[in-house]
Order: sequence, then structure tokens, then C-alpha cells
Amino acid sequence: MKLFFKKGDKMKLYAGTPYWSLISDTKKKKYPKLVENIECDVLIVGGGITGALSSYYMNQANIDTVLIDKNAFASGSTMVNTSLLHYEIDTTLYKLSKMYGKPNAIRCFQLCRRALYDLKSMLNDTGLDCEYVRRKSLYVSTSIIEDIKLLAEYHSRRSAGFKASFVSKINMKKYFNLPYNSGIYSYDGAEINPYLLTKNLIDYTTTKGLRAYENTELISIDFKKDYNIAHTKDAVIKAKKIIFATGYECQSLVDSYTSTNFYVTYNLTTKPITNAHKLWKDNSLIWEAKNPYNHIRRTKDNRIIVGGYDTSYKGYMPNAYELEKKGELLYKQLHHLFPKLDIEKDFVSAGLFARTKDDLGYVGDVEEYPNCYFILGYGANGILYSIIGSQIIRDLYLHGYHHDAALFSFYR
Repeated sequence: MKLFFKKGDKMKLYAGTPYWSLISDTKKKKYPKLVENIECDVLIVGGGITGALSSYYMNQANIDTVLIDKNAFASGSTMVNTSLLHYEIDTTLYKLSKMYGKPNAIRCFQLCRRALYDLKSMLNDTGLDCEYVRRKSLYVSTSIIEDIKLLAEYHSRRSAGFKASFVSKINMKKYFNLPYNSGIYSYDGAEINPYLLTKNLIDYTTTKGLRAYENTELISIDFKKDYNIAHTKDAVIKAKKIIFATGYECQSLVDSYTSTNFYVTYNLTTKPITNAHKLWKDNSLIWEAKNPYNHIRRTKDNRIIVGGYDTSYKGYMPNAYELEKKGELLYKQLHHLFPKLDIEKDFVSAGLFARTKDDLGYVGDVEEYPNCYFILGYGANGILYSIIGSQIIRDLYLHGYHHDAALFSFYR
């Protein structure tokens, strides 16, 4: 069996100017194009944040790993990832329990929370800089109907053992000075710079034996019994397993196995706030209970990133007029929330975003592609799903089993 990919078919993953593009790449390590035939245990396709994390976990397990990307590393969806890391899943614990049973729903939330701490442990072990800051999370409502749902969700989390506080409208104004109806205040969250994490993690892992190649496009795969042969323009890679970490770009391979809807989400990053002392309590990660919802975070240099106003993806990225229009809406929202802040627009961008029916990512294999794994970190918890998925795939490779694999399987 042979699988062909459309050569040179580059899916546009974002439009506008992402804030992370502010980072100078002049001192960042560049990687060569693969021009010779090689062999490895595992070939990872996709050099974004998912590929970087998977490469790290495979390398840590002493698995001979090769990483390739058809472009430069971290140049795709990673560039527009706002990186609000909270263990809460977009599908509430209350609703997820109705879908899959309470034990499975609780386990999904627990895995996301553990992934937060696994990320911190990885950063401690490697000493990498990615502007990591631990944050609390504020899940807010904008209507009375959402208040009722939020209260039910709060009780679900408390009964499951998650530390959280319910914030009434009075206390929302008193302690947070925010005009929301109510909220759930959680104590496990973080924010990072996804571009720095991806680039620095690949750099680190190559010092430990990872072989990494940029501008190396996968053209076809020959599927064999116990291995696969991957063909690029200038080389052949023999690998026991291939991991697809290309996110949205490999969706066409697994369309019939997923329930996925694509959207365009918009981001506005302000200029540094001069009166930053007037920012909200604890600089918590703010995200709304409505669907689609908007979300807000702070950056290391006192900027505010606000994202949202999702629209259905119609096969193309928005033009400059559409970007400006959505940027203005996000700007007005910030002015409504923080009328005393000196806010100026700086960066406006839009990116592709995928949601599944349960807001869980997909991890594992499908029978159609022998010796292949997929890590699709779809949903708002994409980075955490990539950590969970990388650990699952590592154990599937080493042992053929992972206790939690079924929760994120294509056959769930």
C-alpha cells in the first residue's frame, strides 16, 4: 500500500500578524534539509508544538527519533496559539459525565491537570525558557442561564475533588472589578510563549540525540509489515513507526474517524499597558462560558491578549478588512471590561481552530494506516492534549498499551 501527499500543498493556518512573530529569529538555531537516506525507530511529521513535545518524550525514552517539517519549525498554528493552559475542558465536567460517565469525565479533567504539572516538571528538568507563569483560571458567565449552568458545573467539580470557588456577581465586582454575572475560580493554570517552547524544546532535544530537519516535505509513504518507508524530495526514511503531529493538515487522512468542525478564531494583542497595576486580580486566565467564547490573558511584557469571535471556516483565511473588523470588536470588549486601562491595539491575527463534539483531542492509530500514530490536539486544551498524547503514544510504542488511551481514541 502506498499513500501520496499533494506536493507543495501548503494549507494556510493563519492570517495577519501574530504577537509571537515579534520574537527575533536571528539567533535561533536553523536546521538543515534532509538530503540523505536514513533509518530510525520513529519518524515524527510536524515541527510545531505537538511535534516538539512528542520528540521530547520519545527521546527521553531512548527511542531513536527523527523530526521533519516541510517549513521552518514553529511556523504554523503555533504562531497563533494564545496558550491559556487550564485543566478545564470546554465541554464541562457536568456535560462530559453525561456523555461518557462520571469516572471517565473526571479522569479526562485529571489528565489535563496532571499535564500542567508535567509541563512544569519538564521545564524544571530542561531549564528551558518559554515565559512560563503559573496562573489561576476564571471561568465566567454573561447571562442568568449561564449562571445556572456554572453553578451545576461548580458542584460537579467540587464533588470530583477539584479545588474551585464560586464567585457571585457581587464578589465578581468587589474582588475582580469585572462586569460578569458569576464565575468559577480555579487554582491550576498557566500561560506560556508557545513559539519559544517549541523552538527551545527542539533545540534541547537535538542535544540529546534527536535528528531534526526543516524544509523537508513528506511526499509519500510505503506501508510495510513491520515498518514504513517515507519519501521526501531528496531522501528516504525507513521508520518502524510514523507519528503525524501536523494537526489540521492531516485531518483529511482521518476525516471518517472524527467529528470535527473547523473555525477561524481572532486574536488581538495590545501594546504594553502603562498602568499595569490596574489589571485584574491575579492576572487570571479569563474565559467565558458561552459558545463561542472569548478569552483573555496577560503577557510577560504587560500586554493583554484577547481572543474569540470565532466564525465557521469556509476554506480560506480572512482578508485585511475582516481582520480589522474583528480586531475592533475585541478592542471594544477590552475597553468595556477595563475602562480605566490605557489600551492601544498592536497585533491582530486570525488562526484556524478545530473543535470536536466532546472537545477532546484524538490520539492513537486507525486501521487504515499501518505503523502510524496521530496526535491531534484539537480544542482549547490543545497543548495539554499534546502532552497527554505524546505520553500515550510513547507507551503504545514501548508497551503496546496505555491505561488512558481509550479516552482519546479515534474509536471512542
